[in-house]
Amino acid sequence: MIGFIIFAGLGYILIPKFYALSHSNYNRKGIEGIVEKLFGYVPIKDALTKEICIVAYEYNSHEPRIYSKYSASEDPVTFDVGIGNASEASSAAPIYFDPKVIGD
Repeated sequence: MIGFIIFAGLGYILIPKFYALSHSNYNRKGIEGIVEKLFGYVPIKDALTKEICIVAYEYNSHEPRIYSKYSASEDPVTFDVGIGNASEASSAAPIYFDPKVIGD
């Protein structure tokens, strides 16, 4: 009986902590609106600079994804995304914002 009371007490304390770690604190809609206003939809290959490099993290393969003009020319299906989308993907801090989904 005492074990159940301790387990129930720990559950009461730990469940909100686990929930807080698994859900973001802020809605992504605000940052999406700002990025859309600043960048619109400009593909990486059409950037006005000589080169661009935006580093994000791809959750499915657990490796970095580097968006650049070079990678957009080598694999346009994967890497020629909007500059705004790539910058949002680089800002996906799990506690603050949910990951940005690009493509499928």
